[in-house]
Formats: sequence, C-alpha cells, structure tokens
Amino acid sequence: MGLLMMAVLVTLIVLGLQRNHYRRRNHLAGSQNVEDRDLDRLVAELRARR
Repeated sequence: MGLLMMAVLVTLIVLGLQRNHYRRRNHLAGSQNVEDRDLDRLVAELRARR
C-alpha cells in the first residue's frame, strides 16, 4: 500500500512539474523586440581608442 501511495505521489509531482514548465514556455518575460547594442558599443569604444 505504501509503495502504491509513493508511486501516485511521484506521478502527480512529475505531471505538475511538466505542466508548469509547458505553461511558462509560452509566456516570456520582457519584450522580444529589444535591440542588442553590445556590438555597436564595442565597435564605438574600439574606434575611440585609435
């Protein structure tokens, strides 16, 4: 009986974690239209050193 309860508990935990992981994948925090200016900033700093 104890083994059956443990198997049910583990199954419910795994299913809950999978459901939570799937739901979070669709809702990303922040914007996707962010411009990455690191390369531009690096090039500007290298040009300023010359």
